[in-house]
Amino acid sequence: MFLIATIISVVGVACGLSYPEEWPPFFGFLKEVYTIRRLWGRARHQLMRRFVTTHGKFLAHRVLGLRPGTNASYVQLFTAFALSASVHYGAEVMALRSWHGGAFAFFMLQPCAIMLEDFVLYVTRSVGLRNGFAVRLGGYAWVWAWFTLTLPVWQGPLGWAGHTEEGVPVSFLMGLRRGEWMLSP
Repeated sequence: MFLIATIISVVGVACGLSYPEEWPPFFGFLKEVYTIRRLWGRARHQLMRRFVTTHGKFLAHRVLGLRPGTNASYVQLFTAFALSASVHYGAEVMALRSWHGGAFAFFMLQPCAIMLEDFVLYVTRSVGLRNGFAVRLGGYAWVWAWFTLTLPVWQGPLGWAGHTEEGVPVSFLMGLRRGEWMLSP
């Protein structure tokens, strides 16, 4: 996907159909991924970002009449993830030829995690804990743990249907789940 997006962006700019600033980086830097919000907002592919945020802002501000800086941000967040979830779920339904995928659940768990994260950050800042090396290290561990727990919700049904057999032949999580790799006392 990254290569295709890069080729399309180069051709589009070279032909004068678009400008370089209209093509955000596909992925950001891993050093930025110490919160779930930052992962989705800065590091994960950005091609859908404008599309989903525009709809979220429209719903929050025009339809519901919420002011910027209020709960409108959460309406925008849930709207963006609902749109992304719908797109991914549609592709998953076609791939699995079944309605029993996990994409929608996975993507709708993300704004819930971001809300929890916002609360935890609010509490930690209110007690005087500031963003430093230890906080970022904890953030990296949080992001890793969250995706370790939730990514199988989405990818599990695809794997069980055989759609990931051509990928990496070793899966640490699936090995643990099947009981193939156990930690010995």
